[in-house]
Amino acid sequence: PRPAHPPRLGSRRWGLAVADAPRLGATLRILLSDRWEVTIAPSASSARRTLRERTFDAILCDVALRDESGIDLYRELRASDPQAAATMVFMTGGSVDETIQRFLRSVRDRCIEKPFGPDALHALLERHRRRA
Repeated sequence: PRPAHPPRLGSRRWGLAVADAPRLGATLRILLSDRWEVTIAPSASSARRTLRERTFDAILCDVALRDESGIDLYRELRASDPQAAATMVFMTGGSVDETIQRFLRSVRDRCIEKPFGPDALHALLERHRRRA
């Protein structure tokens, strides 16, 4: 069993952002900084290593990653760590690939399309947190 995240300070939450574009990771950290402590994982493999070490209130994952897709990471976590998979929400740039579109329809309430602002992102994370 992996250790839990450190004790919460006030109402702040712990988030893992899986984003291989450094600018996106930095932007997420800034957008969420008022309510979240955000750890950046620049790849699916890095996210796996981080998830072995600790838990998060939410995992915000880009669907398109260089090393493998966020979809692959989600499917693997669903099989190996359902609790972590249940916290995942997805970012997309609007793919035309039918496989990705089918997946996004299946997680419609857990998906946000880029570009997005802080209000939309906070609302998605809060809605998902209450459901999970």
